[in-house]
Amino acid sequence: MNLSSSSKASRGLSWPELIPATLLKRYKRFLADVKLESGETVTVHCPNTGSMAGCSKPCRTGYLSAHENPNRKYKYTWELN
Repeated sequence: MNLSSSSKASRGLSWPELIPATLLKRYKRFLADVKLESGETVTVHCPNTGSMAGCSKPCRTGYLSAHENPNRKYKYTWELN
């Protein structure tokens, strides 16, 4: 662990709550359609522009973070798969 990561941990770096979702499809490099546990289908932002061929197959479980910023186009971000 380097000094900068150690000092961040001591300041209480917090992570967003992750929301499970099922991937339906990924498209246009930055977007994916997912189904939430509630059954609602939403479009999410995908910050990784790579192919993600091994983890972007439909029906896989992924994890999202929710954002309340009114300036965002999409409420959710795909964080982990």
